[in-house]
Amino acid sequence: MGKRKSSKVIKKVKREVVAKTFDCPFCNHERSVECKFDKIAETAMLFCRMCKVTYLTTINNLTEPIDVFSEWIDKCAEANDGGTKDKNKRQKTSSGAAAPAPAPATAEEAVYDLYKAT
Repeated sequence: MGKRKSSKVIKKVKREVVAKTFDCPFCNHERSVECKFDKIAETAMLFCRMCKVTYLTTINNLTEPIDVFSEWIDKCAEANDGGTKDKNKRQKTSSGAAAPAPAPATAEEAVYDLYKAT
């Protein structure tokens, strides 16, 4: 007689918990930024308990607190940049190719550009 076949032990997969409190980018306090959702008004508000900074945005039914915090950090970074882009870089066109260089303002510049190209 053999022994009964033992069943496999089922391991529960531990799901990672999404953060609901965050570190404030302004006052650098740990876990001081909380997120409050208003599902009826479809808004979310982040606020720091220490420095009283707030951020308000619109949400949908799939939005999580980390999404709102990431959007806030992106807006802060955008505001800090101040729209200063490198003007020497050529902007991409819709086809992905570089935009043509601007036309020379004077005849001397046109001759110089032709000389430089050869």
